[in-house]
Amino acid sequence: IHIIGKDIAYFHTLFWPAMLHFSGKPFRVPDHVWAHGFVTVDGQKMSKSRGTGLDPLVYLELGMDPEWLRYYFAYKLNSKVEDVDFSSADFISRTNSDLVGKYVNIASRSAGFLVKRFEGRVSDPAIAESSLIAEIKAAAPDISASFEGREYGKALRAVMELANKVNEYVDQKQPWELAKQPERATELHAVCSVTLEAFRLLTLFLKPVLPRTAENVETFLNCGELTWNSVDNALSSDKPINPFKHLMKRVDEKQVQQLFELSSKAAKAAAEPAKEEKKAEAESEEFVFEPLAPNITFDDFAKVDLRIGKILDCKKVEKSRKLLQLTIDIGEKEPRNIFSGIAAYYKPEDLIGKLTVVVANLEPRKMMGSFSQGMLLSASDGVDTPSGLYLLEPFPGAKPGMRLH
Repeated sequence: IHIIGKDIAYFHTLFWPAMLHFSGKPFRVPDHVWAHGFVTVDGQKMSKSRGTGLDPLVYLELGMDPEWLRYYFAYKLNSKVEDVDFSSADFISRTNSDLVGKYVNIASRSAGFLVKRFEGRVSDPAIAESSLIAEIKAAAPDISASFEGREYGKALRAVMELANKVNEYVDQKQPWELAKQPERATELHAVCSVTLEAFRLLTLFLKPVLPRTAENVETFLNCGELTWNSVDNALSSDKPINPFKHLMKRVDEKQVQQLFELSSKAAKAAAEPAKEEKKAEAESEEFVFEPLAPNITFDDFAKVDLRIGKILDCKKVEKSRKLLQLTIDIGEKEPRNIFSGIAAYYKPEDLIGKLTVVVANLEPRKMMGSFSQGMLLSASDGVDTPSGLYLLEPFPGAKPGMRLH
């Protein structure tokens, strides 16, 4: 099973298998290639330069439970190559509602009664005769198939639907009321036993996503290691459960706010030395003169209409890392729209109000759902991988629309 990101799929599904196959050695090609989308934050790509993203080390330093994040991502994953968006509000709601409110809450509602009143021993007949337990066991093949098919979200939604049914069962039976009536001790024993066996099964289903929590539940229920083959096993009166201990706390909204704040600071701090190093390298590199192009005639040059343009507006293009979209006045009645691949070298706000040189008679080209009506001129030390791009800026006195001769 080969797990990759969607941006390198062509290499890992074409070149790498071909290299393995024709290497002359008995290397196996992957049986499955699982490609994942990107993680976005509130709909935006994670970026060090913008200080947006999630720093896993900061997440851990804040004492946030890794299994919150494992569950949240798994709940959003499927077999398709789709981006996974992290929304802080949804993260808090999903984690607290599902993991604490629905799942962990099941054990906390029944374990105390079983330990105090029945020495921690379940009722074997109650578990064996329970239609609820039979229903949960019957769901195991479909949940397993969803995991195997990478439909993780589908698997977890099925588990939470079962958790809802268990909670409805507890609400209906009301063990806290049964505990007040000594004559109904047998009924109380049955309800607590069924509830905790249901909790064991739900934990088994969640173990691929919540391994640490599952390990703690194995100790709590004294049920041995939970594997998919143990679905048909059950809690036994021969092995009393242990007193319930806290399994998972709720997500604190303040922690999530801190996570974004500290992740932003960490990202900017990490990006700054790299930026300075790149700048120093560019400054220290000796300029290499690029050979001149073949001679042209004056008539050839005259075909190019170069005009002074004033940049009225400039903004980043959302779906591109390279492009800026500029609104430029070159003396016509209406300003022109021009896309330019200079986003790595200039901030939009630094260009507004500047004069520059525009190729005005270039055939319009459709880009990003619009037309680019010209081209900016810039200098660089190389066409392929320039260390910088330098826009041409005329001397004071030049006006928008003036032609360069």
